[in-house]
Amino acid sequence: YSLRVQLLNEREGQIHTLLKMAINLADYYQGQVQSGKMSLEEAQAQAKIAIGKFRDKSNYIFVRSVDNIILVHPTKKIGSVDTDKQPDGRTLSEIYAAALKINKMGVVKILTPKPGEKTNSLKLNGVSLYEPWGWVIGTGFFIDDINIS
Repeated sequence: YSLRVQLLNEREGQIHTLLKMAINLADYYQGQVQSGKMSLEEAQAQAKIAIGKFRDKSNYIFVRSVDNIILVHPTKKIGSVDTDKQPDGRTLSEIYAAALKINKMGVVKILTPKPGEKTNSLKLNGVSLYEPWGWVIGTGFFIDDINIS
């Protein structure tokens, strides 16, 4: 059992915790809809604002619709369709959908630039499907530091 595996497992655990927090937040707002306290549109708008606040430096939670429209992201255009492709030719949306077919919370490795950089770095991303709204909620951590150590 190596230090690298242990560190990757810790990052994966952190991803799962952050995703559970975001799902719990969406559940709260969905409960507001079900109780008649908010409209669906109002609840989703409030949830997007709250989820967008879960961030620091290069860590954040993102939301996209199941049809790949960016709903919450610190650097990508909200309302746009993400067409970025990974080296295997698949879009992130395709990679996330494949991971979610295997597990309710999918974890994948992707290549993407760190904030302010142009070259790609290895990142461990986790996604979870929030079925009531058709949202894919995700977060991740760069892991190039683990590969160096």
